[in-house]
Amino acid sequence: MPADISNEEKIANQKENSELYIKGNQLYFKGLLILKLEERKCIVLEMHHEIGHFGQHWTFAEVYKIFYWHNQTK
Repeated sequence: MPADISNEEKIANQKENSELYIKGNQLYFKGLLILKLEERKCIVLEMHHEIGHFGQHWTFAEVYKIFYWHNQTK
């Protein structure tokens, strides 16, 4: 790490490089935003409408690039 980086920046960088961390008021796992149960359906439908109607597997593949939730299937 650069010598001129503050302790707060070092701590933030270490947290972001760990598997599980909080950024702002949101929880991340391996860089993916963890969705709450009530957010999942809305996000999947929104992604489906934004990226097109290419089928369930393609839609979930795109969702899984950004979001994470426990027991999601790949």
